[in-house]
Amino acid sequence: MAGRPSPEGALAGRERVVALADLYGPLLTPRQREAIGLYYGEDMSLAEVAGRAGVTRQAVHDLLRRAVGVLEGVEGRLGLLRRDEARAVLAGHLLAAVRALRAGQGSLDELEDLARALEEDE
Repeated sequence: MAGRPSPEGALAGRERVVALADLYGPLLTPRQREAIGLYYGEDMSLAEVAGRAGVTRQAVHDLLRRAVGVLEGVEGRLGLLRRDEARAVLAGHLLAAVRALRAGQGSLDELEDLARALEEDE
């Protein structure tokens, strides 16, 4: 039986929505962008967002659900966030390989392989 997400999982989910909104926010309606910004970006409660917008908490919940659905749908088709995250991981590995090489513990072949993988992703 699935329960509530852990606090770490909830935070990761909030960060993901903010990252998606940064990438794809212009595709949302102004009301959706505002609700996402207040709820996920400024960490306001549903009641606080509803009070500011003059609507019910349920209306805000539905608006957020639809907005997040739009963001996730666009990410599913374009994959820009997924690509950025993969590149960040690869860049971290590349940096670690450079540090290892400087310390006399790495190999130039490993560094070249990582650089090639980063170039292929462009």
